[in-house]
Amino acid sequence: MVELMNLPGIPEPRPAVAGRIEPPTVFVPPTWEYKHLVRHVPDEPLLGESELNALGAEGWELVSVHADRGAVHYYLKRMRS
Repeated sequence: MVELMNLPGIPEPRPAVAGRIEPPTVFVPPTWEYKHLVRHVPDEPLLGESELNALGAEGWELVSVHADRGAVHYYLKRMRS
């Protein structure tokens, strides 16, 4: 019979309860969806606080803003449900 050592960071196994089986814990990594918005300045207004708050209420998180040749790019992400 092999004895297991107590390793740091690894929890002790739970004792079995008679007649009850504990399901394993399985980590499922999140999946993301992305949104790319472009505003061409000066023809279009930049995203304002109210528009960003509305996107946030839908679960979107602003992760990056990039200005390039008369355009502003907004990159957003949210967890897929």
